[in-house]
Amino acid sequence: MVPARRTALRVALGLLVATGIVAVLLTVVGVEDVVDSLAAAEPTVLVGVVAAALCWLTAWGLSLYVGLRILDVPTSAPRAVLAFTTVVFANSVMPFAQLGGQPVAALFLSRTTRSEYETSLLATATVDSLNILPAGLFVLIGVGTLARSGPLDGGVGLAVASVVGLSVALPLLAYAAWRNRATAGRYGTRIGSAVGRVLRSVLPSRRLPSPGTIRERVGRFSAGLRRLRANPRLLAVGFALSLLGWVFFVTSFWLSLVAVGHRVPFGVVLLVVPTSMLAVVLPSPGGLGGVEAMLVFLTVSLAGIDPAGALAAALVHRGATHLLPIVIGAGSLGVLGS
Repeated sequence: MVPARRTALRVALGLLVATGIVAVLLTVVGVEDVVDSLAAAEPTVLVGVVAAALCWLTAWGLSLYVGLRILDVPTSAPRAVLAFTTVVFANSVMPFAQLGGQPVAALFLSRTTRSEYETSLLATATVDSLNILPAGLFVLIGVGTLARSGPLDGGVGLAVASVVGLSVALPLLAYAAWRNRATAGRYGTRIGSAVGRVLRSVLPSRRLPSPGTIRERVGRFSAGLRRLRANPRLLAVGFALSLLGWVFFVTSFWLSLVAVGHRVPFGVVLLVVPTSMLAVVLPSPGGLGGVEAMLVFLTVSLAGIDPAGALAAALVHRGATHLLPIVIGAGSLGVLGS
């Protein structure tokens, strides 16, 4: 099976999983109740949801621009923002979100910014890492807000602990990898060479990189890491933009709840939205279906609103932050990649 067909099959299977989850959600909650909640949504507030989503895309796109500047990729801020929408597009249509879409996202970014693939991969990885830290911070603020009303139940507590744990563990792993970069580079070259030998035996007609080429690419990736480490101030700017983007992203869901008639404390939403993103590990495009289910579960558990209203708000929020970026990203890919 050629790679394009294999990718299409993965996306199709992911959509099938997402459709199944959404169908179960609608059946359990009640299709008519959800439709009624959506029909009664306040139009002016829905405009605010879309505006918040666009501000989120812009803030994280500017964070990518900072990363590209550090890596000496010549591009403008508007072009970087458009390029970021192609990254979001890749992560939104591939199963397992960033886990499955990262290589494709780096490929899109390399084409739209005319940069080397290794540089683009490092840029997307840097932005993703910067975006993880505010998630844990927001969850801790949300936990502090809710601590006055009593302890969290088992399921919610486990999800919260997972987000906080990831926010702490990933930076520590990145630091450990940097401290042992020489060893990591050698093992990366060996693993890449081994994978190349296997692929050459399976796909003899494909032209694959030689061990020397792999070493060169690992070297370029390591050089990019050194540039990132040498620019802590710009990294701090990137983190600030990531934090701002999270504020807009969380506001999108808060406004979605307001649109369908529910005013939930903002501290609750600070906890709900980052925690719900754990569901992107599901084998559906961008966690489609799973994130909505987590949003409903957490919102109903923590805010006590009706499931139909929670699901309606989740669908509005995901429409603005998942489906809209897919449309914008596809258009940006066509414009910048031409």
